[in-house]
Amino acid sequence: MCARVRVPSVEDMTASAPSVPGATTATLWLLRLVAGVQAVLLVGQPLLAGRFLDGDYPSLARHGNNGLILMGVAWLVVVAAVLAWRPGRLPGWPVPLAVAAAFLMPVQLGMGHARFLAVHLLLGVSLVAAGVVVALWAWSPDRARRSYRPRTATAQGQHAPAQGYGPPQGHQPLQTHARPAQAVPGMLSEPYRQDQVWYTPDGAARLR
Repeated sequence: MCARVRVPSVEDMTASAPSVPGATTATLWLLRLVAGVQAVLLVGQPLLAGRFLDGDYPSLARHGNNGLILMGVAWLVVVAAVLAWRPGRLPGWPVPLAVAAAFLMPVQLGMGHARFLAVHLLLGVSLVAAGVVVALWAWSPDRARRSYRPRTATAQGQHAPAQGYGPPQGHQPLQTHARPAQAVPGMLSEPYRQDQVWYTPDGAARLR
């Protein structure tokens, strides 16, 4: 006869998944809002630049003003990404990406005003890609439940017992078995120890 193996259903896996605390949901929504605003502004930058090249000259001023706004929004994304990481318990990889984008925003603005268009164009494409990646990750459906990292027992202060203060939990202490004493008269001149047993010259064994 073959034993039946029960395959866990989606409901079972959902029920066993850790519950997402309110701090995670709140910080994720904050990141969603500021990252979404940043992504929209970043995508609008090449569109404004393209309109300027088509002959719409006021679009250049809007392009520059948009860049100034992005310098402030970028640091809001940094703050939101840090809060989503701690205390939100979400992955921390958006933090260095947001920090790099925040530091590169003034460089991008300076390259544009200095008319270093090659660097301005390359850096602009990189910033747009980084901002869109963070926004898409934050707005991914069910992001909080799929990316939440609960605290481990060690992180909550439940440390394992220190070594030297008893055997690990679930293990039995080792048993020491003494070898049977063998009397060898006349062969020993002084007591010696072997496996927790002291042998005397007359062959007698004494436990110590």
